[in-house]
Amino acid sequence: MKNLTTIITAIFLLTSITTAQNYSLSFDGNDDYVNVGNTSSLTISGDITVSAWVYFDDFNTTLPNVISKITDGSNVSYGIEKNLNESRLSFWIGDGTDFVEAISGVLSATTWYHVVGTNDGTNSKIYINGDLEATVAQGNPAGPTGDLKIGLCSTQSQSYRYWDGLIDEVAIWNDALTADEITALYNSGNGLDASSNSGNYTSSSNLQGYWKFNEGSGTTLTDQTSNGNDGTINGATWSTDVPPTSGGNNALSFDGNDYVTIPHSSSFINNTISISVWVYLDTAPSSSESYLLFKGTDTGSPYTDRYWGLRLSGGSNMHVDGEFVISGSYYIISSNSVSLDTGNWHHILLTYDGSEIKLIIDSIEVNSLSASGTLSSGSDNVLLAYMPPVGYHFSGYLDAVSLGQGNIKQ
Repeated sequence: MKNLTTIITAIFLLTSITTAQNYSLSFDGNDDYVNVGNTSSLTISGDITVSAWVYFDDFNTTLPNVISKITDGSNVSYGIEKNLNESRLSFWIGDGTDFVEAISGVLSATTWYHVVGTNDGTNSKIYINGDLEATVAQGNPAGPTGDLKIGLCSTQSQSYRYWDGLIDEVAIWNDALTADEITALYNSGNGLDASSNSGNYTSSSNLQGYWKFNEGSGTTLTDQTSNGNDGTINGATWSTDVPPTSGGNNALSFDGNDYVTIPHSSSFINNTISISVWVYLDTAPSSSESYLLFKGTDTGSPYTDRYWGLRLSGGSNMHVDGEFVISGSYYIISSNSVSLDTGNWHHILLTYDGSEIKLIIDSIEVNSLSASGTLSSGSDNVLLAYMPPVGYHFSGYLDAVSLGQGNIKQ
């Protein structure tokens, strides 16, 4: 049994905390797309930059689009698409005379890429992960008037035009970004918020549309600029599979024997609490109980020494249980029929505010329970992925674990 005490930096103990989760959109390659419409701010007829994070599920689709805006029946356009029958991306401009593409090198499926296309009226360039891939001579786009679409061609809807994979963080500028700015935006894979200047990136005021894809629900993709270029989502679904970031999107992997010890602290002794954790499972637990977080011990019924607990129960029919001891009484709250699936990240939030216990999964309140009194804390350490002495271990991934006072804002 391995005690991962040294990885204590994975835990953030805060008196108040706001949780945030990144999302992307998943496109099925059949009929999913986002329609932003035709607006004056996106009908660009001068210098331009278009960027996105993209992920191919596979390369079977012939000519799917990431971003597309075209004047129907003309050579007026801009966009990014998969190159015809190849595992490459292309940035193309229609200047009113012809279409010209700047084409990347060979790419891999099931991998996130940051793609940027620029045009300064003389040349079009395409960058992948901050590196220049190709340069071709081409004039500026001549103000395309079709709807701007994400995941589909602006003016065509044949089956081979639909994107099959994930798209995240799309941005359009009426400016040709420099190589230094593109390197800054890629930020060694960490990404950079395009709405604020930072270091070599100085073009935030030129943003004409910026969609961060972090709504996580609903059918509106919100433009972060003042131009109001919101998109309508058609079929595409929200996903927590997002571009990796060095030091940012890391998690701890537990093999069914590992655990983390957080030493007891007087800061834990409060009459309100919020416990927040992100959890991922490759397979359903083999055990009927798997603890994500626990404080206390277990000497059996009436369980009044199980001070705090958050666990998965039911084995393959997996649901979530939360436990508290309040004024000497044991309380348990369950997600009941709301179960977790494997292969996806889920956010679990358990709170007690002095009068009510709540269990919230993926931003949806699944159960509440009236309770009042003093929250028991004892002097036991907080454990992740383990409950002593029985040994109910967790196998899977945990991320962004936090303990706080009161309710955590969603």
